Amino acid sequence: MEPGGGAEPPSCNISVDAGPDQDVCFPGGQVQLSGSVSGPVLSYSWSPAAGLSDPFSLTPTALVNQTTTYQLTASSVETD
Repeated sequence: MEPGGGAEPPSCNISVDAGPDQDVCFPGGQVQLSGSVSGPVLSYSWSPAAGLSDPFSLTPTALVNQTTTYQLTASSVETD
C-alpha cells in the first residue's frame, strides 16, 4: 500500500526506449527510428503507423512529411 491508503502501483519488468530524437530537414525525407526493448516483452509497436516501413519493427524507416512524434509501446508477459 502507498502512504495514504492507495494501492501500490504495479512494477514493470520491461524497459522501452524509442531512441534519440531525429531531425528531417525537408518534407518527404526519411529517417531510421532506433527503438529498443528489454525484459519479458510480448509485443511492441510504433504509433502513428502511417509512413512507417513496418510499425512492428524496432528499426522502421519513417517517411516524414510534417512534424511527427512517434511513440514506441511494448506489452509485457504477465508474471505473478
